[in-house]
Amino acid sequence: MCDTNIQKASTAELLAKILITTFSGILAILHLFVPELQVDTVGVVLVIITISPWIIPFLRQHIKSGEILGLKFELLENTVKNQGDDILNQQKIVNMLVIYSLCDQAYKILHSLSSMPEYIYHNDENFRRWMYVLLDGGLIEPKYKGGWLKFDDSLDNKNMVESMKPTPAGELLISLRGAPKC
Repeated sequence: MCDTNIQKASTAELLAKILITTFSGILAILHLFVPELQVDTVGVVLVIITISPWIIPFLRQHIKSGEILGLKFELLENTVKNQGDDILNQQKIVNMLVIYSLCDQAYKILHSLSSMPEYIYHNDENFRRWMYVLLDGGLIEPKYKGGWLKFDDSLDNKNMVESMKPTPAGELLISLRGAPKC
């Protein structure tokens, strides 16, 4: 359906270009070959009208701004389109940076806290470090109000799912990044 509409629009645009060119071309030829008429402003304008449907798309693609006969012009269509493309590309980069800003090990812990019924804490230096990365990054919080997360011997071999959960930022990261790769 959409392709058909695009084809109709491009066919109508092509037909309009051909009609304008043909009509203006005939007028320009008559203007040039009628002996009483000389090459003047009207003839030049008719020639410009004749080629305008073909030259304007070319100019839009290759010229951003310029000056003709003291009149300054700027073709904003390409500038805006290019800026839109640049913004989309930058947004994709920012999204990917946010999504992958957390290392795999810490992300696996965060995802497990969200999706598993049990995830056991092991009080060793590496595990503590990953837990503090999640806590300091604002990705986990105590499950109950007024609680405090402390990663020490008191939590060793206990189910972390009972005492902590991902924050809204952690949940958003999980929804964007999906299941961790094994």
